Amino acid sequence: HDLAIAVVGVLSVLVVVVALALVPTRPALATALLQCCWPVWVVGLAFAAYLLHAVTTRPRAPGIVPRTIVVLGGALQGRHVGPLLRRRVERAATIWHAAPEGTRIVASGGQGHDEQRSEAEAMAEHLVVACGVDAEAIDLEDRSTSTRENLALTRDLGAAEPWLVVTSEYHVPRARMLLRELGIDGDATDSWSSPVYRPGALVRELAATVRPARGTMLVLGGAMVGMTIVGVARTAGIAG
Repeated sequence: HDLAIAVVGVLSVLVVVVALALVPTRPALATALLQCCWPVWVVGLAFAAYLLHAVTTRPRAPGIVPRTIVVLGGALQGRHVGPLLRRRVERAATIWHAAPEGTRIVASGGQGHDEQRSEAEAMAEHLVVACGVDAEAIDLEDRSTSTRENLALTRDLGAAEPWLVVTSEYHVPRARMLLRELGIDGDATDSWSSPVYRPGALVRELAATVRPARGTMLVLGGAMVGMTIVGVARTAGIAG
């Protein structure tokens, strides 16, 4: 996904550069080239709006005293937590050590088709072995395959509210949105992730967060395809 996003971004920038270079001598061709990129412009505007949303709801210091800390799963490396998931788990452990006695911690994550065991199991092992969390304080939710399921299935365990959900910073806005949608009393806080990983992750967050109605998608998609076809035809005609 990240490679595809990078290729689209580079090609879009190149089209803009070429179009700007053509403006003084061939303005009609420059306009036609830009018209070919309507899908990219529309997605770009949506991404800019999502970035604004992410910035205005960026992670902050937890404002609640949680009764349950919920760690959201992520990719494993073999049988162990990967770097991104390790940071989530260690952030959750830090919060747990500072929390009042009796605070529970839920490791939430199922087993992917390419994983050797559930993410919850690997997370719990890291919490105990590497972070010094009492095994008796950990509950496992090991069936979920999405963020919504993480939260819904954790609620089914009877996890006491309020919750503090620990996830990567780019994922906090969607976690908060889903907490509100599911009517769960709680908040989300962040763990650090590599800047190299964030651009692709933010695009995936946009795709997961913005889900227009099917009719809207058909109208927008049809309009973008139509404009692109016109742009390609104009470009071919002018270039020829």
